[in-house]
Amino acid sequence: MINRIHGRGRLRQDAGFSILEALVASVILVIALVGFLTVAAATTNLGGRSAHSASANALIYDKYETLKLAGLDAITAETVTDIDMDSNGSIIPGAYTRTVAVEQLDAGTSLTIAKKVSITVSWPGHSLTQTSIFVKES
Repeated sequence: MINRIHGRGRLRQDAGFSILEALVASVILVIALVGFLTVAAATTNLGGRSAHSASANALIYDKYETLKLAGLDAITAETVTDIDMDSNGSIIPGAYTRTVAVEQLDAGTSLTIAKKVSITVSWPGHSLTQTSIFVKES
């Protein structure tokens, strides 16, 4: 800061910012911007993951309802690749793979009385699984 003698021997400070003050203000501004951009990037990433999870849940629910209506004897293992679901609930081409794994539960008899069904929907780097037991109705 520069001091000048003004008038009757009084010191007067020049108006404005020194280089050091401007540098400190710039550093604070950069730190705030980096923080804001980090939060914005994280929010965008979470939004994308949420959309994938919602689509995967819809594909699982669709298959679950189909199996429930089909009956125990019609439940078989399968894998369907490159699928997705549109806003009307129709299966369309997409980036998901849906796998149905079936385990027969016979309780020590030769009759199948139930099936343990695991429906897994996966997409690059992630997957979502739901397991249910379907029981034969008497």
